[in-house]
Amino acid sequence: MKQLFYLQATDYEQAHALGVCVEEPAWSRVERCVDRTFEFGGKVFLYAAIRRNDDKLALGSLLGMESHPREYRLIYNPGSNTQIGGKTQRREWWEPGDAPFRGTTLFDDHPWDNRTVCRDKTVALQMFRDFFEHGDLTEVSLRQTRSVWDRKPR
Repeated sequence: MKQLFYLQATDYEQAHALGVCVEEPAWSRVERCVDRTFEFGGKVFLYAAIRRNDDKLALGSLLGMESHPREYRLIYNPGSNTQIGGKTQRREWWEPGDAPFRGTTLFDDHPWDNRTVCRDKTVALQMFRDFFEHGDLTEVSLRQTRSVWDRKPR
């Protein structure tokens, strides 16, 4: 078995194209996909994966970015080998602090709390870099997320 990363990405500038699917991407490729997705909208998914002995790919932890031009949401799904358990596993980025509710933004026909929508590309790049360098999110990045079952009050 071999541990590796698997990258899936597409941006809305080239929506007619199939996008990018890369096994063992270089950081520069991941960074370029995040940049283009931020600029044009689209999706980036980076998986920590294992190439099994039977040559099948088993996907593990995931850091995902769903984006409109210049705004996005970050979603984290840890693999099965995590300390986070039960319903608290699936997490999403939340802006720091206790800002009051200020409306929603639609992503894939679902209204998301604006406090989960980021407009600073460096946040995404830092979290993807953390995931890429460590094979998962470290505590520094996890502190920027909350369980999808533990949202801030409206």
